[in-house]
Amino acid sequence: MKNKFNAINTAVKLLSFLILLGFFSSCRSHKDLTMLRDVNSQQNLKGFPDVPPQHRITDTDNLYVSIVSSNKEMNDLYNPAFSETGGRGSNSSLIYNDVAGQYIYGYQVDSQGEISLPLIGKVRVLGMTLRECEEAIYKKAKEYLKELSVKVRLLNYKITVMGEVTKPGVYYNYNYDFTVMDAISSANGITNFANLENVLVLRQSADGSQTFKLDLSKKESLASPGYHLQPNDIVFIKPARYKNVQLRAPVYTLFISTSAALLLLASILTQ
Repeated sequence: MKNKFNAINTAVKLLSFLILLGFFSSCRSHKDLTMLRDVNSQQNLKGFPDVPPQHRITDTDNLYVSIVSSNKEMNDLYNPAFSETGGRGSNSSLIYNDVAGQYIYGYQVDSQGEISLPLIGKVRVLGMTLRECEEAIYKKAKEYLKELSVKVRLLNYKITVMGEVTKPGVYYNYNYDFTVMDAISSANGITNFANLENVLVLRQSADGSQTFKLDLSKKESLASPGYHLQPNDIVFIKPARYKNVQLRAPVYTLFISTSAALLLLASILTQ
């Protein structure tokens, strides 16, 4: 009977060791969660684009246009968020804080590639970058106003971030450039299960859907056409292949404990 007990005890220990060995072999080091692992602090990243590609305005874009001049009435009209009188609506300081307000108060590019500005008229902006659009509006507004400045932003520049990030969701960008790393930062970073070597960027274009695969552990990802994001891109961070093992670790531990207890109980009852 003693030999039987020793055999059961040995089997339980061996089973526990094998399962724990498999679990710890699947654990990840900090390197697996480090971006650009092949870049050191003194390295100069040559060969990568210094100027990212700029979005060119399409007939589906919605633009924020701000014109500031010496004419107070025009300032109130074009800058309702800062107008003392409310400009184009009440609660003007909140009008751009949600998607509905952006579309109501933004300037939609029509099918002819133009936007219609109050008192200034139509301005053709199709195919322009945002800076080129500012220049075109400035030239047209200069016919009516003095001492002016123009700012244009894209209101529909949204990026969807999915997969192994802390806070998946849709994020808006109001700068000239937005990268995959910016998108991950907006989503509060990656989870412990993220596979940085397999990041996908999905993009819709006039030629159909495009997919870019990025390995964010290497500096070559900075040169990928998918690194600098375009409006409506989807960024998907795939999970590491050991995710299921790590998630099921508590179940394995409970199974081992229960099995060991039952085997010990059985050995005692058969004595």
